Amino acid sequence: MNQKTVMRPVVFEGVGLHSGKPAKIRLVPEQPNRGIRFKRVDIPEAGLIPATVNFVSSTVLATTLCAEGVKVSTTEHLLSATMALGISNLLIEVDGDEIPILDGSAKIFMDRIVDVGILQQASSRPELIIKKPISVSMGDRCAHLLPGEGFRITSTIKFDHPMILEQTFDFFLDTDFYRTEIAPSRTFGFLKDVDQLHRFGLALGGSLDNAIVLDDESIINKDGLRFRDEFVRHKVLDALGDMALLGMPIRGHLLVEKSGHEMHHRLLTQLIQSPLHWEIMEMQSSVIPIRKRYAVSV
Repeated sequence: MNQKTVMRPVVFEGVGLHSGKPAKIRLVPEQPNRGIRFKRVDIPEAGLIPATVNFVSSTVLATTLCAEGVKVSTTEHLLSATMALGISNLLIEVDGDEIPILDGSAKIFMDRIVDVGILQQASSRPELIIKKPISVSMGDRCAHLLPGEGFRITSTIKFDHPMILEQTFDFFLDTDFYRTEIAPSRTFGFLKDVDQLHRFGLALGGSLDNAIVLDDESIINKDGLRFRDEFVRHKVLDALGDMALLGMPIRGHLLVEKSGHEMHHRLLTQLIQSPLHWEIMEMQSSVIPIRKRYAVSV
């Protein structure tokens, strides 16, 4: 339960899913107790944007963070990877207003961070423990946090499409499993919605290289799916990224049905406002391997 950061800087370049503009980020090692923060390097006067729920400004098809009018969008895939790796301190330098979408999953983030290595730091990390259930709902959509051991996500989705229908995935947070079974799952969308999204300035960078695209009957990506239930696996990926905005590990069970970024944000906001439902435990460390590369099986 030590705090962690990356061993050395790592750069990612690509395109923004929604802006369609070139996007570049640089992950920089950070000192203990700093947390994960974004810095818009293309705006020299901009301050830091903490990756916490209080700085969420939009949840429309992505999670956007904003401080003093400066925003960073589509943060969820990168934060999902850092959450799975247990990274607690990181400076993310962003050239542009959006995190690159890469292949539409968290796999490239995950693989390159693991290659660079994880530095365990000589500071313990607090953990938030769910003591009483807490829930939010909107119509037939709902999200719950329940007491539990470790961190678990159970996600259910329902779409009136023959390639999706109803899917459920149950995930206990484990770095090795996440890397092989969750991180490769890609974002998805429907061909019939593309024109409307473009009119609203969304999905301008979307393509078959970074998303699963469905017509009325099937998917149009020539290479097909990476998993039979890739759709719900990606929802688990997104949920983990949004839960990272709590700023610390969670011990409990996240149960979501037909949920998304807005519901996740509502749940975390409700959680923060309900201190009788949780407690924070400071996990004490023993032997600290100061420079140890994180080993992940493939």
